[in-house]
Amino acid sequence: MDHLIFSPQVALRGSRTYVHSTTLYEQLIRAATSLGLQIRGPLDMRVNRLIRKQPSLCFCEGPLGANYEEPAVVSFYVGETPWHCLVSERSERVTRSEVYDEESIRKNAIVEGQTIRLDGKVNASPFEVVTSLTLQLHNALLSIPPGRKWFLGRVQLQRLLVEEDAQKIRITLAKKTGLGLTRCAIEISTSAIGTIDFILGPST
Repeated sequence: MDHLIFSPQVALRGSRTYVHSTTLYEQLIRAATSLGLQIRGPLDMRVNRLIRKQPSLCFCEGPLGANYEEPAVVSFYVGETPWHCLVSERSERVTRSEVYDEESIRKNAIVEGQTIRLDGKVNASPFEVVTSLTLQLHNALLSIPPGRKWFLGRVQLQRLLVEEDAQKIRITLAKKTGLGLTRCAIEISTSAIGTIDFILGPST
């Protein structure tokens, strides 16, 4: 089967100078729908380096190979068949920015020990809630050197997130490796649904 290519026009979120992980996830779902692919989990998204230009999403049938150079890769299923998506950069710059307001998530977030959850409704997608709560938990529990910040490195989901998940998401710090790598458990209410890894990198 030929590769299926989707080349969106994306915007940077807030003051960021790179394409945010929430944009990548959103465009993956949008691209699959546009291409007629009904994707499902388990889903594994790895971001190996920041994407600063317009992305290109290449959907390929079959499992992901061991060798790839793309800045982001996603593995998932279509029916019972494994597929993957290679996310590369086009030459075109990202020239537009859009408002990305996480304030409602921050205001409604409650940290309880190693866990963070929402205590109120927010106007955000479930994946936005996952990433925002994870960052808030890191900022609450972990100290980092000046000039460094946390980035999403990998997210693994047993199934795709749905809108009803947003208010039920719980993030728990499960593992910290060295100074710059963490893994958090993602739960919907009290049911485990996946993990999210953060990597410490330069803030510029």
